[in-house]
Amino acid sequence: MAGKASGSGKASRMSPSGGRACHDVHPNPCSSVTNPGATIATASIAELLAAWRAAERRWERPASPDATHAAALAVVAAWTAYQDAALGSASSEFVLVADDAGAYVAATRGVEACLGYRPEALLGLRVADLAAEPIPTTAAQWTAFLAAGRLDGQFRLRTIDGRIVNLRYQARAHHPVPGYHMSRLWLDADRDEPPSRMESA
Repeated sequence: MAGKASGSGKASRMSPSGGRACHDVHPNPCSSVTNPGATIATASIAELLAAWRAAERRWERPASPDATHAAALAVVAAWTAYQDAALGSASSEFVLVADDAGAYVAATRGVEACLGYRPEALLGLRVADLAAEPIPTTAAQWTAFLAAGRLDGQFRLRTIDGRIVNLRYQARAHHPVPGYHMSRLWLDADRDEPPSRMESA
């Protein structure tokens, strides 16, 4: 499915450069974070957060109009690296970022533990390529998602070896930067709450 970015020229309200900062995976990114299979040192998280903020500043003041797209992708890459470190490669949840056409441009390493795909293998794919059954989508549904800014629900996705897994997801439009849209997915569909909390502004 495809749509056009409707965000303003400013960074998402969920970004660290705005006045209402929100750190998606854990509430205090400058403290030590422990995840299944990984312990992230304070310096690593702090450095990744600093890199994310620096990328956002470059995006807000691009060298030229032609540099805006590359700067936006740099924000996506820095934000994904930050989320990746916080979640860890053995996590039971993962994050995907799609462009306005619905094609994935970034993924965290947890996708390999959950679905068997290496993150780079998902680049250019869409959710329909992974779905266990057809997912009907229309331009009107995509427009409604962009207008609402969020969509939560469940997916049945097929792993790389053909198994079907149930996942819940939280999708947020125009995050981490306008024109790109993140989804956080996690296994264990019977749980009422995801294993880590993502605050929204």
